[in-house]
Amino acid sequence: RMREAAEEATFSGKLRRAIHRGDRDLISLAEVAGTTPVHLSEFLAGDRTLRSDVLDRLVMALGAKLVVSEAQ
Repeated sequence: RMREAAEEATFSGKLRRAIHRGDRDLISLAEVAGTTPVHLSEFLAGDRTLRSDVLDRLVMALGAKLVVSEAQ
């Protein structure tokens, strides 16, 4: 299930791939993001969504960049 969730062509799928490629362990990443390791694991499996503030902190903790492009 984790592989399927990471392969989604969505923002969440891209974030999951960045988490898997990162060098931080789940516990420290969850702590920095302000969530629990269980919630983060459930997100990685595609069983849970995360609040937008948690997503923002995950992006920052990973050193990633969120780019939003408006449709024309």
